[in-house]
Amino acid sequence: MRFFTPAQICFSIFALSISVFSCQPAVAQNNFNRLPFRSSLTPPLARVAKLSPQESQSRRSNLYPSSSSTRKPTVESNSFPSASNELNTNAINNRETPSTFSSQLQEPTGASRISSDRSRIEIAFGSIMLIDDIDLPALEPGAIKNLSVTEGQFIPQGMVVGMIDDDLLLAEYEQQKKRYENARKLAMDEVSIRAAEKEYALALEEFRKADRLFRSRSVSESERNQKKFAAEIANLKMLKAQNDQTTARGEAELELARLAIVQKRIARHVLKSEYDAYVIKIYKKKQEYVQAGEEVMRLGRMDELWAQGNVYASDLDEHNAINRPVTVTLKMADGKTVTFEGRVEQVPLERQSSDQYAVKVRIKNRRANQDVNGSWLLRPLARVSMVIHLDRGFVDDMPDAIRSTPVTPVKGSQLAPLPVGK
Repeated sequence: MRFFTPAQICFSIFALSISVFSCQPAVAQNNFNRLPFRSSLTPPLARVAKLSPQESQSRRSNLYPSSSSTRKPTVESNSFPSASNELNTNAINNRETPSTFSSQLQEPTGASRISSDRSRIEIAFGSIMLIDDIDLPALEPGAIKNLSVTEGQFIPQGMVVGMIDDDLLLAEYEQQKKRYENARKLAMDEVSIRAAEKEYALALEEFRKADRLFRSRSVSESERNQKKFAAEIANLKMLKAQNDQTTARGEAELELARLAIVQKRIARHVLKSEYDAYVIKIYKKKQEYVQAGEEVMRLGRMDELWAQGNVYASDLDEHNAINRPVTVTLKMADGKTVTFEGRVEQVPLERQSSDQYAVKVRIKNRRANQDVNGSWLLRPLARVSMVIHLDRGFVDDMPDAIRSTPVTPVKGSQLAPLPVGK
């Protein structure tokens, strides 16, 4: 029986693995036959040995793409179909250049189109956005005590829409109110000042009497000085009483300021809208705990909305788009269309892309069937079409008197002198 050294066995396995991964069936089978322990192995080379030359070439191309870089691109029939493979195949079959093909892929949706006579610009895909919308936050932390509105409800300016639990603050308010009342009483108390004033007046009168007697040699100088010092002490007591009252007034003002702070904190527990709006979405429910700054509901105006669309800069410059008349069309589910008139009011400073910019048109929303409580026709994110009329000039809200008056520059020497008071 022939024995092999470990080095020979390792070399044989290494040669076999190279032949398998290089997809050379003949070499692999030869190396496998030379192995002394081939009978104990499960021959995985049967599949490799039965590969056709085309399959071997395909596997070699996948393993070594650099070796097949000079060959023509082919699409394997056994690969899974994908959008990129189909697009690449169509581009090769139609003999389209890469630049044309990439431009078709990057064609933006909703692009504008100018008419042949350059009288209008059509925007097929516009969108509706809210002009004034806010996420009404909770200004103070706490549990939601009450929510008095529902989604879709109209809210006039200043209406209370909810309340955060403020029971602890109400108790603190009562305590602070008592502190202020006590401080105010001390500040208004003038009994100590009046007593000090009377004491000073009495001491001053005794000093004057002692001074007259001292001049007539009736009392000694020490007695006169005692009366003098007693009057000075009474004067200092009067000044201290006055200072104490000033301090008490300051403490009363400080307690009043603290009371005002508590009142403001209580007011911050009230949820209300600062302008006329509609409840678009309610994020929280009653008894839910919210942190300061956390949104409770979303409010927005529905009577006036933005209609936004993209315009090619090659069709119309940004500065020429302002105040252009625009017709916004909404297509209903039954096929009917509803039109809204407006004008371009805003052009954002930042473009949507290198060759497109957005225009914003303010339009007045209407209700269905002209009903006061009916549903609004336009909703946020609704798709509309827009037409910018270039042949109608500009829509200007400036009064005729101001628009017709030319503005001429005035030099400084032509200004009338200012009147000088006597």
